[in-house]
Amino acid sequence: MKLEIEWDSSDSSRRGLPYNRKASTIHGWVTKMRGTLLDNESVRRRGIREMKDAKAIREYKRKRAAERRARGQSSSLFSFGCFGGSSSRQRSKKHGSRPVMRRDTSSRSQSRKKSEEPFLHFPHRAKPPHHGHGTRVAGHITGNKVLVAKGRAMNEQAMEERERERQRRERQKRRDLHAMKQDLLSDECV
Repeated sequence: MKLEIEWDSSDSSRRGLPYNRKASTIHGWVTKMRGTLLDNESVRRRGIREMKDAKAIREYKRKRAAERRARGQSSSLFSFGCFGGSSSRQRSKKHGSRPVMRRDTSSRSQSRKKSEEPFLHFPHRAKPPHHGHGTRVAGHITGNKVLVAKGRAMNEQAMEERERERQRRERQKRRDLHAMKQDLLSDECV
C-alpha cells in the first residue's frame, strides 16, 4: 500500500501571487524530512538548501550587527567632536573610566564542587525506548517492509540494551549498599 500525500500549498505561490518565503531553519528541516520520508530527493535538497540559506542569513546579520556596534562607537565619538572639543574630551574620559563587566566562572565551579549531591551521569547510557520508531514509521509511510523490519529490530535491540543496563545498575546499587553496610559494621567494631 503506497501512501500519497498532497500538500495544501506549493512553495512558490500563495493565493496565486508570487511569494518568496523567508529562509527558515525549521521549515527547511521539515521540508528535508518530508523529502526523506516520501523518498523525493528534490524536495529533500530544497530543504537542505533552505537550511543553509537560513544559516547564511543568520551569520550575515550577526556580522552586520557587530559592524554596526563598532561603527556606532566611532560615529558617536565623531558626532561629539563636531559640537566642540570639550565634549569629546569628556566622552573619552567617561569611556576610559567605564568599568569592564566580566563573568566570574570560578564561583560557579566552586559551588558545583561544594554541593553534596552526587553527580548522577552514568558512564554508559542506553538508547531511549523509542529508538527505531522513526525508521519503522518511515517504512510504514513508504510501504517499505525492509525499513519496518529494520526499525522493529532497532527498537527491540534498544529495549534489550536498556534491560541489561537496568540490571547492571541494580547489581551496582546492591554492591554499593553492601559496601556501605560493611563500612558501618567495621566502624562500630573499632
